[in-house]
Amino acid sequence: MELTTVLLVMVLFFTPATALARQTQPSDRLSVTNRQKLEQNRKKLNADIERIVKETQELERFSRPYLVEFQRRNEQMRHRPDAVIRFREN
Repeated sequence: MELTTVLLVMVLFFTPATALARQTQPSDRLSVTNRQKLEQNRKKLNADIERIVKETQELERFSRPYLVEFQRRNEQMRHRPDAVIRFREN
């Protein structure tokens, strides 16, 4: 019984130390690959952001004349209340 207790204590005592010692080397390698992956993701996200900004600017340039016309017609309707009344009656 004493022998098994001593062996169990030794196994429990040395297992965490060896497990941690084994994990230090792979974690260094993982951190390098994680850095590379993070750098790749950052570059990809930056490229996506640039693409989205360009698309947004193109949409804004395309829609600008329509927005101006819509605002002009709204202003026209505000100054002509009879047009609004006729529109509501129909």
